[in-house]
Amino acid sequence: MEGTITIKEMLEYMDSGRPFDLSYVTADRRRGTGGQLLSATRARKTGTAARDGQKLTASVVSAAARNPQHAEHFTRNIVLRDRTVKKIHPDLVTKFNGRVVL
Repeated sequence: MEGTITIKEMLEYMDSGRPFDLSYVTADRRRGTGGQLLSATRARKTGTAARDGQKLTASVVSAAARNPQHAEHFTRNIVLRDRTVKKIHPDLVTKFNGRVVL
């Protein structure tokens, strides 16, 4: 279907390094918070292990020695237009580049 995209296709697009728009639901089991629907425009995936909410600066990039274990937790770090890093769960993305995620 033309108006939909699979999670696999979405992750391949993210890995390409091209900017994307998405809407996603927040979730944090440890804190028992989440459920807000947020949107990001012209975001990009980052390979930097920055903390959620941190600004992506040279000192953050050089100090990124910790392992965020994205594969284990099925998460990705994205950089917003204001250079803030957000951790997202791909399975909680509702729309990607205007297409519904299946």
